[in-house]
Parts: sequence; structure tokens; C-alpha cells
Amino acid sequence: KLFNRIAHEFRTPLTIIQGAIDRIKHDKNGDDAKRLAQIAQQSNQLDIQVSQILNLTALKSGQRPAEEERGDLLSYLKHLHSSFSSAAEQQQIQLVFQSELDEIRTRYAADNWRKIINNLVGNALKYCPSGSKIEMQVGYSTTRNLLVSVKDNGPGIDPDFQPRIFEPFTRERANHKNGSGIGLALVRELVEAMHGRIQLRSALGQGTVFTIEVPIEADAPMDTSPNPRAKDRPLVFIAEDQPEIIDYLRYCLSDDYEVLSARDGQTAWNSCREQPPDILISDIMMPGIDGLELCRLMKTHTATDHVPIVLLTAKVGPEARYAGLSQGADAYLPKPFDRKELIIRVEQLIAQRNRLRTKYHEKNGDVSTVQVASNPFLEEVILLIGESLSNPAFDVQALADACHLSRTQLFRKLKNLTGESPSEIIINARINQAIELLELGQARVSEVAYACGFQDPAYFSRLFKKKTGRTPSQHRGHQED
Repeated sequence: KLFNRIAHEFRTPLTIIQGAIDRIKHDKNGDDAKRLAQIAQQSNQLDIQVSQILNLTALKSGQRPAEEERGDLLSYLKHLHSSFSSAAEQQQIQLVFQSELDEIRTRYAADNWRKIINNLVGNALKYCPSGSKIEMQVGYSTTRNLLVSVKDNGPGIDPDFQPRIFEPFTRERANHKNGSGIGLALVRELVEAMHGRIQLRSALGQGTVFTIEVPIEADAPMDTSPNPRAKDRPLVFIAEDQPEIIDYLRYCLSDDYEVLSARDGQTAWNSCREQPPDILISDIMMPGIDGLELCRLMKTHTATDHVPIVLLTAKVGPEARYAGLSQGADAYLPKPFDRKELIIRVEQLIAQRNRLRTKYHEKNGDVSTVQVASNPFLEEVILLIGESLSNPAFDVQALADACHLSRTQLFRKLKNLTGESPSEIIINARINQAIELLELGQARVSEVAYACGFQDPAYFSRLFKKKTGRTPSQHRGHQED
């Protein structure tokens, strides 16, 4: 019987796909773009169905134990809820989150909760008309179990259908809409896998409430003391208009990164231009400058074009991803995002920048010997410093002016790319040039000092020994030996 239901569910999208292909082949004057969109939509629907069937099968067979993590479950639930804000706004539906709790520190199965909330809130959005209200409430029961409810004032569910609502591939025919027919069955299995239960209360014309009760074990309160390593940690900037998502991102990243944020694109751009971060995480839908425009500005300005960018969006489909990547985004994550994937993406993007720093240090701070073909800015810095090595007046301010940046912007950018300050890079370039001249053996130490932009040969000798471990004379003598 179950296989018959599965076959029936697959038959509808396959019929639509086959029909669209047939019309593309035979209707030469038809709208191919519309037909291709139908194929893409139904293919995506099939993919969702297969994923949910596999998840449900794994749960029933006990093959997939939930992977738990320790953290603030309330913050995570807020993040999951707020990821539907754009869709709710487009449908003119009010989305509300309520909780009297400040935090819920516990062990929880993040993937289970993501699938549960996605199904419950997603179904409410699917069936509620414009002007409706969807409310999510989080609290404790009298027995200190966790209570999570999703309530709407939509059309309600027929009483005759309610006893079968958690069975796979059953739908209320009166309200048939696109869906997998398995979502609520999966929700029940996920709740029961956490030793909980789910209840339904609904009446036609009065709305629907799904209530989940799950036992939890509370952890110790969150440690809010400042991290003493904050100054040494990479800087992550978050551009996001939803405060709940900012809070969750901060929770995900604050143990290892310094985190700053802004709730609109213009403020984010002003802040990043003044103090370029090590990485930017931006929503696409924001008031004023949106995420795509912010990405374009970041990637076309000298002060910020090196900053890796991760775009977050609730938009579905490849078009949204293509739009972000075309503006220079380095990574793209759909909302609600997976915490581990976010952390790995951030770690890998920062690691890419660190590899350039490693190459720089392996070459004893000589930027000119590092392969920088993929970084036009470093190529420009190399040329500017090389052209001015003999000029003692060429300092950090002169380099910043030549790069059309402020001293702060230049410092932040070069520190991010190489791990060294602009003054250190200039000094290293002069010392490396001095080494080459000394090894030629054709000039006195004082002449080498002047040729490399040092006005005081004694200072040059002290600095040379500090950098190389030998005085200039000792280095030349060592080469001759």
C-alpha cells in the first residue's frame, strides 16, 4: 500500500515534466521558458520527496541517530523562524515569534529541529491566505518539558481528515496544493526520535495549532564573560536586517571570531570600507542597499575587494545563487543555513587568505617573490615600493596615497593579505634589496644603505642585523667565503 502511494505521488510531477518536454518538442511557437520552469519546479519537488522518503525510512529503521550539539536552542529556533520572513512578507502574512525565555542552554538535534520547523511553518505559509497570522511560541510545560507550538488563523483542517494527518502521502483533498504528502509524517517521526510527542488542534475557519512537547536537559547558563583573545581573532562583519539571525550568527561564530554587525546595507558598506573585515556575511534582502549591491561595492573598491563574502538568502532556486556569485560572492548559503556548514565555509575562506600570508613569510617577507598574479592589489604594491626603494621620503603615508587609500584602510588590507603592516613590508623590501646589492660586492655598506632609502647607515646596520642575524659587513664576508 505504501509503495502504491509513493508511485502515485511520483506520477503527478513526472506527468507534468513529460508534458512540458512534449510541448517543447512539438509546439514550435510555445513558451519554452515557461515549460523549462515547470520542469525545474517539478524536478525540485521530486528531489524533496526522495529526500524526505529517505529520511523517514532511516528514522523508522533506526539507522540515523540524531547528532546533537550543545548550545542555545532558543536562538536556533528564532533563526529557523526568521528564515521565513521574506516569504511571509511577499505573501502579506504576519510572522510572530513569542517566548518569555532568554535562552535555552541544552543539547539538541539541530537537523531534527530544522526539518520540523521548516515543515510546520512552511505548511502554514502554504495554506494561509494573505492577511493571515502565523505565530510560533516557545516555553516550558508544567513538567519542565520544552513546548514549541506553531499556530495560524488560516482555513483549518477538516475533522474527518485530522486522524490521518500524520500518515505518509495523505492530504486533505479540499485544500490540495503542491507538497510531498510526507512532511508531517516525517515531523512526527523526528519528534518521537527525541522522545517527544506532537498534537494537533484545528477547526474549520478557525485556524490550526501544532504543539510539540520534548523533554530537555538544561545546561549551565551561557558564559558571557569577554574573550581575552578578542583582539587576535579574525573580524567577521554581518549585514542582516533580522536581529534574530544576527543573534544566531553571533552565537555560531563568537567563540572564534570577533563579530560586528549592521542591519542595513548602507551602514554595512560604510563600516566595511572604513575597517575592512576578514570576512563579510550578508543577507541579500535588506533595506536600502541590498546584499547583491553590497557585494558589488565590496568587490570593486580597492579597500575591500580582497574580503571574502558569504551571501545568505531565503530565496530558492539557482537564479538567486547565480545572481550572488556573478557579483563576486565567494560562497552562498540558503536560509535556514546549517551551523556546521557555515562554520566550515568561514574557516575555509579565511584559510585561503592565510595561505597567502604563509607564502609571504616563507619568502622572508619579500612580497615580490610571492605569486600574486591573482591579486592585482599586491602587484600594484610591489611596483610602487620597487619604484621608490631609494627614496627615503617614501613611507606608509606615501604608499597609502599612491594606492588611493587611507592609512587605516591600507594597514587593514595588507595585514589581512600578508599578516604584515605596511611599514614592515616597506622595510622588508628595502632589506631584501640591500641583501642583493651586498651580494654583488660592488658597493660599500653606506652606499647600499643610501641606495635602499636609509638616511642613516648606522641605523641601517642595526636593522639589517635584526632582520638577518648578521651585520651588512658580516653578510658580505659570509658570501665571499
